[in-house]
Amino acid sequence: MDAVAGKGEIVQSCLYKAMAKAYFTKGEWTEPRPLGHEVELIPKTDISHLRVGDVAVFGVRFMDRVYTSTESHIVKIEATSNTFGGPNKYYLGANVYGGKAQFRFPTPGQWVVSINIQQDVAKDDSLDSLKGKCLQVLYNASISLTVYP
Repeated sequence: MDAVAGKGEIVQSCLYKAMAKAYFTKGEWTEPRPLGHEVELIPKTDISHLRVGDVAVFGVRFMDRVYTSTESHIVKIEATSNTFGGPNKYYLGANVYGGKAQFRFPTPGQWVVSINIQQDVAKDDSLDSLKGKCLQVLYNASISLTVYP
């Protein structure tokens, strides 16, 4: 941002970081371990054979720590599918408490579960190296999975 001549007021400038995962099971399901990505969604229940009506729990980690809602900041994850929400531009939402959130899947199909986290560069000392370069850092993590009839 600082290098742009005659820029005027900058309303939005961000660094976008996206992380996506798909989990595969060979043999018996085991809960995946965190990989150390900046933001992670980790299935806490067996997602290898989800059926309509099943509940899946997801752990949420940010900067290698459990990430959760507080009184002043509600954190949510979203789920959308080619059979529910996606074609009509809506989704399922679940609040994150105690570092976990869950969904009961209403339809079969391909699903994407995701989270978006935003940090303001000016308010976070750990982002000092980005001051003058962008106003925010936007993080996104997603998991793709299949729900069977």
